[in-house]
Amino acid sequence: MLSAHRITVGYGSAPVLTDLDVSIPSGSFTAVIGPNACGKSTLLKALSRLLPLGGGSVHLAGRDAKGFKAKEWAKRVAMLPQSPVTPEAITVRDLVLRGRYAHQGLLRSYSREDERAVESAMASAGVELLAGRRVDELSGGQRQRVWIALVLAQESEVLLLDEPTTFLDLSHQVEVLELAAELAHQGRTVVAVLHEIGLAARYADHLIAMKAGAVVAQGTPKEVVTAQLLRDVFDLEAAIISDPDNGAPVVLPRTVVHRASK
Repeated sequence: MLSAHRITVGYGSAPVLTDLDVSIPSGSFTAVIGPNACGKSTLLKALSRLLPLGGGSVHLAGRDAKGFKAKEWAKRVAMLPQSPVTPEAITVRDLVLRGRYAHQGLLRSYSREDERAVESAMASAGVELLAGRRVDELSGGQRQRVWIALVLAQESEVLLLDEPTTFLDLSHQVEVLELAAELAHQGRTVVAVLHEIGLAARYADHLIAMKAGAVVAQGTPKEVVTAQLLRDVFDLEAAIISDPDNGAPVVLPRTVVHRASK
């Protein structure tokens, strides 16, 4: 279980999240949804230890995150940020290989196990044919899939993905979300910030809805994606129907709610 207890976190002196509690079910694919600038990415950064806490604590399997050394934490939790910086003139294989850093000792070189993990990660992300290419020569969508491969190569039990479908066309978005769901089915815990509510509801088994730095709903897609929540959180009037394949809620937008306070 990855959880946050009454965390306060932000940038400079301005908190984005205040006294926030959240629990991520183990072995789930959890999607974090909400309007822009509501604190979704800040939550992931707090859970990953990328942002220092102004108060509260983050726990993994009942243990305070502050008690983990950096490499130990990296073996347990992997984070893909929104806009990772690509090293200059690096090939796809060499970048993905960096995902094995946490598994290296002071004197240990890369092993067959590392090579296996890298090959498997590239295949899962669909970039194995790009292995020898320079990352800076790739399209935005290809680069995003390479970064996903790096996170997979880390083989951490918890994966935090901040907008992993950015720059991807619809078919590749579906590939990434199917992969996330499969990883959760295999026992890993996946948390992703997503903007497309319909895709989140179809592929995730647990949703967290946020607004203005607060968690306003969490549960199964059927429990969270309701007409009332869409109205309150997204200012959207919509009808909800059931997906004929799996019963997941499908959002049919009608119109935007124009509030007097806006």
